[in-house]
Amino acid sequence: METIKKVTEQSRRKIDRQLIRIKAEITEPMIGNVVVFTQDVSDSGAFVVLPRDRCPPVGSSLNIRLYRKPGAEGEAMLSGRVVRVTESGMGLQFFDFDMI
Repeated sequence: METIKKVTEQSRRKIDRQLIRIKAEITEPMIGNVVVFTQDVSDSGAFVVLPRDRCPPVGSSLNIRLYRKPGAEGEAMLSGRVVRVTESGMGLQFFDFDMI
């Protein structure tokens, strides 16, 4: 059973996530503007580190600004929604992606 569960969990994720720590700013009416760091990022979403009591509820829409590493050009502005909340943060799904 354990092997089937692992295969199912892997199949569910369509896009690989990269473990990467990126500074980001989240804007959402309930929490305002909050600076966070990603734990992992993919083309379709990210997990950001934030205490559970600071996370907006699952389904909340928000804006995300991903900052580049020093020396790199541009920033990314995204719209997204909260798809998961854990003790250590929240999973975000991206809707659009614009470089500024």
